[in-house]
Amino acid sequence: MARERRTGERTCFAWEVVERPHGSQRLGPCGVSGSKPSAVRALTEALGGAAPGAVGEVWEARPSQVRAAVFVYESLVARVVPDGPEVSVQWE
Repeated sequence: MARERRTGERTCFAWEVVERPHGSQRLGPCGVSGSKPSAVRALTEALGGAAPGAVGEVWEARPSQVRAAVFVYESLVARVVPDGPEVSVQWE
């Protein structure tokens, strides 16, 4: 993905659940939040209904200036891994 020039637009946090059924990988629930804590909270809730082995990622992102309804992912902020009834947040 080509990088676009930043021009002061607001940073947001995109989150997504990645499921790995039978050795393949597919995207599960996803969303965008205005803060890291709200992104981790939404991701944690989404992981509650995900398939076993699913993990979650939170990315710093910003709206694309050239394509509507598209976000440009900047950097990985955290990985969220279910650990029984709890989750483990690994901050990057």
